[in-house]
Amino acid sequence: MNTGPITVLIIEDNPADAKLISELLRGTDSSYRIETAPTITEGLDKIKSVKPGVILLDLTLPDSKGINSLDIILPVAGDIPVIVLTGINSETLSLEAVQKGAQDYLVKGQANGHLLHKSISYSMERKTIERKLKASEERARAISDSSMDAIIVIDGKGAITYFNDSAEKVFGFTKEESFGLKLHDLIVSQTAKEKYHRKLPNFDKTGTCSVVGKTLEVNATRKDGSRFPIELSISSFQMHGQWHSVGSIRDITKRKKLETKLREAAITDELTGILNRRGFFALADQQCKLATRSNKIISLLYLDIDNMKSINDQFSHKAGDAALQETARLLQQTYRGSDVIARIGGDEFAVVLTDSSADFEKTITQHLEDNLAKLNNQQDREFTISLSMGISHFNPATPCSIDNLLTTADILMYEHKKSKFAANIIESLRGEPAEKRTCRRYEGNNKCTADINNSTGLTIKDISLGGLCYRTDEKLSAGSQYEIYLVSHANKKIHCTGKVIWSTLIETDASKKSPSAVYESGVQFVNMSSTQAKSLKALMCNTGIQSR
Repeated sequence: MNTGPITVLIIEDNPADAKLISELLRGTDSSYRIETAPTITEGLDKIKSVKPGVILLDLTLPDSKGINSLDIILPVAGDIPVIVLTGINSETLSLEAVQKGAQDYLVKGQANGHLLHKSISYSMERKTIERKLKASEERARAISDSSMDAIIVIDGKGAITYFNDSAEKVFGFTKEESFGLKLHDLIVSQTAKEKYHRKLPNFDKTGTCSVVGKTLEVNATRKDGSRFPIELSISSFQMHGQWHSVGSIRDITKRKKLETKLREAAITDELTGILNRRGFFALADQQCKLATRSNKIISLLYLDIDNMKSINDQFSHKAGDAALQETARLLQQTYRGSDVIARIGGDEFAVVLTDSSADFEKTITQHLEDNLAKLNNQQDREFTISLSMGISHFNPATPCSIDNLLTTADILMYEHKKSKFAANIIESLRGEPAEKRTCRRYEGNNKCTADINNSTGLTIKDISLGGLCYRTDEKLSAGSQYEIYLVSHANKKIHCTGKVIWSTLIETDASKKSPSAVYESGVQFVNMSSTQAKSLKALMCNTGIQSR
């Protein structure tokens, strides 16, 4: 094993990916010297000039695309191991790459520094073993005995002729127990044994078969009968006029468990523990296919937390995270375990339900509202959660994509949000009936103004305990939030937070030399405390403004 620095040639046209790979390798305990090449042509020149210990090859390059890149690199690389490291996650492509001669196939984004280091170490060791086995059986025996992989040699009839130390550890058999036994009677299943006899009918005569020269992932059997996954690389050689095959075997139990965890992590939202956007699309698509086969209508709910920004701003981002987690738990408590529940954006959630009975929408809406009320009525809560929701339906008679379902539900959700908060701006949500009549709607007469978004002295058109309406010369983005200071005739100020619900072009001011647009905007008060509400009532009642 080379104890000095290992030269790693990264053939990658994306500078950011090349830098990330370099940093991952430098973060391991081993010493690596990094060389890069952005094209296949420059990569070929670097192989000749720097003689790398290993090559990491992307399959999508400016002057070479796909699996053909291996056909160009491998003849020049010779005994240098080549590991495909690409963004293309394809089992078919990975198998083809290994069949052509790549030592390993790793997917960007799934490979950490430890995995890269292991892949490089194993690839270099396998390449060394394969080369020396062809040169000398004795040298191959010495090398394989020090290998971390199990090395097993069988003759043309399938009998074991060599069993290295690692093979003893992996399979639990001693060398003495294994010698002379048929490999496929010892460590493989009956099904694999049948496949073996079909694929190796003339191996003892030709030294070739459908699995020689390939790396396969199969299940093997230990001496105690337990089954476990292995990676098996098979090659053949001729010794004393007879064909033998050698298998380089690696126990990949830990790797498989890690792959399972990575797959789960790839579709799970880390904060809430429910599905993320990728997981949602995958499972929602499956539900649509099942609905098509069973000719059943399913429904998609799109939900948004109304006051997320104000929770973050007023109570901290930790509280915002708690609101997201509470919403996820609320959906899990409200809907069934078979329903697809996901967080698909910052404060956006989606649910796919398979029950679409006549009273379905009313039932699920009421159920969610009841559970949300219970959550908000808990004692000692810092904040309340408000949700807007839209519902769309998948009908097998007129199928559509998940994207289209989400778009439809998103539009309906926004209409729900708009209608819900527009009412809050016009109507007071607090106070006694007499106070509601007094504070219902007002027309500004310059006695109450507002400072909003760095604009001062803005005249209020309408105001209530729910929100206010005023005019600006620019359109405000729906959902954006601003700090608001309400100013009375006595220059008393009330500070609060407002969220834009709508902003509409209403006229053009022709009195100016250059006519300018006039927008009317509705802003909802969010997270207003009882003290602020009391001050707002006093301010409105003391302005002398007449209600409409």
